[in-house]
Amino acid sequence: MALPGQPMDGPSQPGYDPRLSGGVYQPSYQVVTTYGTYQPGANPGQNQGANPPGPTHMPNQPGYPPGATYGPPQPGYNPAVNYGTGLPPSQQGMVRAPEISTSAANITEEEARQLLLDYVNQQSCWGSKAAKQMTIEGINPSSALHYQLETFTESRYTSRDYKPYSGGPVDGPGNGTPPDIWDMPCTPRGLFISENRYIEVPHTDNIQPCDSCQGQGYHRCNNCQASGKVTCSSCSGKGHTWETGQDGQREQKKCTWCHGSGQQVCSRCNGSGRTECTKCRGHCQLRYYLLLTVSFVNHATSHIVDRSGLSKDLIRSVSGAIVFQQQDKQVTPMTKYPVAEINEHSARIVDEHRRSYSSLTQLQQRHKLSVIPISQCWYKRKKTNTCFWVYGTEHLVHTPDYPQQTCYGCCSIL
Repeated sequence: MALPGQPMDGPSQPGYDPRLSGGVYQPSYQVVTTYGTYQPGANPGQNQGANPPGPTHMPNQPGYPPGATYGPPQPGYNPAVNYGTGLPPSQQGMVRAPEISTSAANITEEEARQLLLDYVNQQSCWGSKAAKQMTIEGINPSSALHYQLETFTESRYTSRDYKPYSGGPVDGPGNGTPPDIWDMPCTPRGLFISENRYIEVPHTDNIQPCDSCQGQGYHRCNNCQASGKVTCSSCSGKGHTWETGQDGQREQKKCTWCHGSGQQVCSRCNGSGRTECTKCRGHCQLRYYLLLTVSFVNHATSHIVDRSGLSKDLIRSVSGAIVFQQQDKQVTPMTKYPVAEINEHSARIVDEHRRSYSSLTQLQQRHKLSVIPISQCWYKRKKTNTCFWVYGTEHLVHTPDYPQQTCYGCCSIL
């Protein structure tokens, strides 16, 4: 299996090992992995967190190009299968991320069927009989590459705002000169998290009468036209109602809601004819000030390289093995990854962010490359031949052609 977007090596191409079937692509670059205390000959699980004294030369190991220098084998890594998780050549600022098992794409038929059954059982009214009876004819493991660049920016601007003023200290221009907005301390709660922060600019207070109620603190009630009374809704203002007596005759009786007056107390103003001013909350005055808005925004752009046919939006939604990660004030594009498409789009996206956000204050950038495991599972049921996908380290399932998605009367439509 080749890297996504990378042709498989032939007998005359570098990195080809005739002992491997299927023309496995093995890029001829160095990969050095850091562990803790390495124990030669120990089981893979015992060497997790191990650190050998130096790189190991393995000229006769299957899957390793002759003369290449490597660290110890990664636990769970099969050198005869190319998952596309090798680190690119040395690049300034490159950070080795924690290892995620790349064997996630290698699932058995039993595991694939059970994952499908679990997914079907989570759907309303889907039948599980098809998942139990289908014949899984083959599983095609592959991997997609997910490159993402994030640019974390800051921008600041001021606007005039107000609050009801009910008395108390006033921090006006007499207390000093208002500071420049970039001199006011404000830090994000976390990097690469979009949020807005709001801060009052010191020495900008100004007390003014409320312009909505002209400093009165109230408005004329429009519900009762300031009378405090409204027409009785029970008798329609007549003061009486008609009822049928025991003898079957209709009788006129005094309205019990308005007690015969034909009017009720206005519920909006409680009979006062006035409603409180919503702008000053009845305090008649407003405290105006400059409000600083600090906007932290994380701008993210990604590119997917995939040949499995799975939706790119689904691939973006899951995690995989992070094989490259860099974080700095300004990152540099990837240039030496063995898949040329990744290098090209890394350069394009980094340049797009540089031009698009040049007017903003750039706080930090980071980009990473993840390998997303994907298993395309082909199955047959009756006359239907189709497939479903198991993708991501979360082992999510996508089965748009599942044959038993119809509800057969188990739900009532109201």
